[in-house]
Amino acid sequence: MSFFSQAPYARREPEKSWPDAVDFLLRQIREYPGEITLIAIGPETNLGAAIDRDAATFRRLKRVVLMGGSVYRGYDGFAYPTVAPHAQPEWNILCDVDAARKVFASGVSLYVMPLDSTQIKLQELERGRIFSNGSALTDALTVLYHQWAYGTRQQTPTLFDVVAVGYAIRPELCPTKPMRLRVEDDGSTVVEAGEPNVQACLKSDSDAFLEFYLERVLAFGRD
Repeated sequence: MSFFSQAPYARREPEKSWPDAVDFLLRQIREYPGEITLIAIGPETNLGAAIDRDAATFRRLKRVVLMGGSVYRGYDGFAYPTVAPHAQPEWNILCDVDAARKVFASGVSLYVMPLDSTQIKLQELERGRIFSNGSALTDALTVLYHQWAYGTRQQTPTLFDVVAVGYAIRPELCPTKPMRLRVEDDGSTVVEAGEPNVQACLKSDSDAFLEFYLERVLAFGRD
């Protein structure tokens, strides 16, 4: 989106070349087998490609924590693609259904943070604490917030992806249950009978999560 100030930076010619993402991922797994938690907060395209290239190495991840899917709850008031209320596709899954299916069938320990548990709002009081903190991080977040609010005509961000990161650090914030989820052609994730292939968090404690989030963000960069 052109209203974000990072856009000109991202369009610059890179000063150095970076390794292929899939090669880098597989190389790190080989070097640190059973130690890496991979947090997936976008479409699973690179994960699917890694599985295609070397599924045995991919399974040597410690776990994947994924923001994606919709089990019993769809988007609340967002202008995203919608089908039946019980089977609403979530954006990250919808963007690459084939890759998502590969991840769900990969055999890796998969922890899913779906729409059911990730629609935590960053309300005005919490935003005020961030805006007034005065660290380099919170100043950057303040600028990003105002650019986002201007460009989207929205006021209250939803911390979808942050829940996945929070879970990887403090899993008690979002208790999981074993389930078997199938990825449909339309991108929806549907519960089915059979051996569980994921641990899914269907409900999070928004108050506890926001306390955890603000504690870390406000303390970053300070003595």
